[in-house]
Amino acid sequence: MSTEINNDLLVAIIGVLSALLVAMITFIGVWYQLKKTEVNTLKAKLRDKQEIVYDKIYSYIFDLLNDTINKTPIDKAKYANRYMEIKKLLLFHASDRVVLQFIKLNIDTGRNDSILTLRNYFKLMVLIRKEIGYKGGKVNEKSILQIRKNTKVFVNSLITKILSYILLEIKYFINFAFRNRTQDTN
Repeated sequence: MSTEINNDLLVAIIGVLSALLVAMITFIGVWYQLKKTEVNTLKAKLRDKQEIVYDKIYSYIFDLLNDTINKTPIDKAKYANRYMEIKKLLLFHASDRVVLQFIKLNIDTGRNDSILTLRNYFKLMVLIRKEIGYKGGKVNEKSILQIRKNTKVFVNSLITKILSYILLEIKYFINFAFRNRTQDTN
């Protein structure tokens, strides 16, 4: 009789332990799914903010190129303010790779090498494309310039005509923004 009781007790204990194990596994699975969903939601929100920042960078660069090509008078204060806004947004929302490329662009802009500056702008644009999901790598810096016009002849003439002008404008914007920033802190 005591053997039957011990067997019954053993079966009951195994049943309770099995139920507890299943409950714990279920709890861990649900907890993991909730955390995964939370992380994915945060990543999606960050990606949305990044796309807004990246759109502002693209708009800034293409507006500057367009104004330069069309010889439109450039509102230096407007561009300087946009540039400062982009810097702020980059620090908050961009990936480290994009921020570091932007810093490289700023440093190289001071070197008076307009080809290097323009190349860095387009490298930044290619990197941004990769960040938002276009990882194929077929679009390069020259491809982005060719978007403006369809011919390679235009690209080559554009480079020779506006490189030095863009470099001077960018330097002015950086200096103007820095002066305004310095005056605002005083």
